[in-house]
Amino acid sequence: MKDKVLIKWAAIKGKALPPRKATSGAAGYDLACAELYTSRDDMQMNSITIGTDIAVEIPQGYVGKLFARSSIDKRPMFLSNGVGLIDSDYRGEIKGNFKLTNAATMYDNLEKMYNIGDYCVQLVIEEVTPVEFVQVGLGDLSETERGIGGFGSTDR
Repeated sequence: MKDKVLIKWAAIKGKALPPRKATSGAAGYDLACAELYTSRDDMQMNSITIGTDIAVEIPQGYVGKLFARSSIDKRPMFLSNGVGLIDSDYRGEIKGNFKLTNAATMYDNLEKMYNIGDYCVQLVIEEVTPVEFVQVGLGDLSETERGIGGFGSTDR
C-alpha cells in the first residue's frame, strides 16, 4: 500500500465542510456546496456555479480531478466541463460549474438543485507522470491493429 499524500486544505470564508470519504473504498473525497454563484448570464444560459469554500495545496507531481458525484442523476444538471483539473499550483476556491439538462428555467428547478451543505462534487488526487514529447514523422509511429480508425471504429 502506498503512503498517504498530505493535502492541506483551507476554508476561505469559514463556510466549508471538511472533505469526506463516504466509504473506506471510495476513490474520491466529497466536497460540499458552501455557496451558489449565479448571475443574469448564468440564468439565461441555465448554469450555476457551486463554490465549496475550499482551497487546497496539492503537492507538485500530483493533480486534483473534480467529478460530479453519482447522485447527480437525481438532479436535472451536469458538470459542464465533465472533469475539472486542479493543478498543483492553484490555490483558489474549488468550484463546479453546472448546466441544466433541459430547457426549463433555473427557477423552475431550484428545489432539485444542490443546497448549501449538500455534497455535490468529488475530488480525486492522482499522481502525474512526467512526459517528454518528441516530434517524429508520421511514418515513425508504430503500427497497430486499430491504426488511424477514429470514433466508433472498433464497434462490431
